[in-house]
Amino acid sequence: MGELVIIANPDKPEAVRLAREVERDCGSLGRRAVVSLDLADDLSRLSAEMAVVFGGDGTVLGAVQRFGGEIPPLLAFNVGRLGYLADNSPDRVMETLARALDGKLCHSERMTLEARVVRDGREMWRGRALNEFVLGADKPGRIVPLAVAVDDEQVMYTRGDGIIVASPTGSTAYALSAGGPVASPELRAVIVAPICPHQLANRPMVLGPSETVRLLNHGDDRAELAADGMRRRRIAAGDLVEVRASDHPVRLLSPPRGRFKVLREKLDWGWSGERKRGKAASTRVFGDRHES
Repeated sequence: MGELVIIANPDKPEAVRLAREVERDCGSLGRRAVVSLDLADDLSRLSAEMAVVFGGDGTVLGAVQRFGGEIPPLLAFNVGRLGYLADNSPDRVMETLARALDGKLCHSERMTLEARVVRDGREMWRGRALNEFVLGADKPGRIVPLAVAVDDEQVMYTRGDGIIVASPTGSTAYALSAGGPVASPELRAVIVAPICPHQLANRPMVLGPSETVRLLNHGDDRAELAADGMRRRRIAAGDLVEVRASDHPVRLLSPPRGRFKVLREKLDWGWSGERKRGKAASTRVFGDRHES
């Protein structure tokens, strides 16, 4: 029998209920289940056919952090608010799971990022993120002076709240709030977005997947590096943070739908207003195959 890892946010009773339901019924699909209700569980030693996630986008991001090198395909059910990553409806869980196991759902392969912290030429830490790495002050309101280079060429020196280095998936998260571009999630690219820079000419950049972003802390020891807003590490003065595209993607499973459907609905890019005015037909002006 194959094995499923079932991950649920323990703070959401509905997520826990659904996880137990799948645990109880997955034998009918010829699978065993390992259930994780502790968001601190180490999943790096598990070799699973699929990870079934119940929660919001934060639960998905946390799952990515807890796996080792290879990440199993993620089937994420939205029991949260936004649902950018956890975009499957929890209404028909077992039916959706059966379709996923039969290979009848779409695979969206998402690039991840990896970062390492170097101090005096020695690697001190290494981590991974699906959305972004953020290098900034350890407390709000403090300015962090950072030197930014791409590969071996210095690009900018900035003083502000910090720097976001995001993946295309993360382009619609923190980086979007910092004025960064929206990137297709199918891209392999690295987005660099300064956070509230004092130099107004410092603008976001989009880099190729083979380029390495190098951030040097020119300030004091009150900076920190966050991976997907979760794993945090203190960054000392003179520490170098290197961020690049990872060779380990995340595969998200979902029914066929347009890539920008979630953005239209969650960011209200004009379509919902047309629907309210009885102009639903305008949502099909370009002949979208998956939407109405």
